[in-house]
Amino acid sequence: SVEGGVAGAGGFVLAAADFPALMAIKVRMLGDVVGAYGWGGDTVETFINPSHEPRPKYVPTLLDYVGQIKPTVIFISYGMMESFAGEAGLADFTKNYNRLLDKLVAASRQSAENSNENLRIVILSPFHHEALDGSSPEIDAHNKNLQLYVNAIEEIARERNCAFVNLFETLRMNSKHPLTSNGVHLNTKGYIAAAAAVEKALQLPSAKMKRADEEALRVAIKSKNE
Repeated sequence: SVEGGVAGAGGFVLAAADFPALMAIKVRMLGDVVGAYGWGGDTVETFINPSHEPRPKYVPTLLDYVGQIKPTVIFISYGMMESFAGEAGLADFTKNYNRLLDKLVAASRQSAENSNENLRIVILSPFHHEALDGSSPEIDAHNKNLQLYVNAIEEIARERNCAFVNLFETLRMNSKHPLTSNGVHLNTKGYIAAAAAVEKALQLPSAKMKRADEEALRVAIKSKNE
């Protein structure tokens, strides 16, 4: 089963109870899967020092959800939104990212019967701020800050022995063929490119999703959005 944000300028967490099953429904459907089953994270601080409820009270919290499904793999991506705070916000971002990861690991191991020692965490970096209308000093400055955040995220992954996918390095932006809708939110082509980058970084075989599975996923997305 797949459980878990809508990916965008904010972060996302996608948890799967069965990693092979996640691969079977095809990483190239990443955008649709996250949209349907992901958990909107906003920023790393959302579940550390929340200023508002991330979801209605009748929906379990992210950490409660992880505690219920005991995922064996968690895909997590933060940094785009936080990077707008610049270098001054980097220390708090790093601290809060580590605290969130600690909470996710602890939540996945809540019961003594299921220590979930096989939990794997895949950390995805943010990508470049795409200059859709040509380069500007603001976008150039933001990308310099993004590089600082990507470096910090890579260090977090290294220290925690997590898999790391550097989308900042591998997702190449081209204004003639945009990968985002507004510079910081991936469009359809962007999700396809990002999913391919994840596949390559994790050395996963590319698989074709069956038409029936695609339709079932789209029905689930439509139902969620009603």
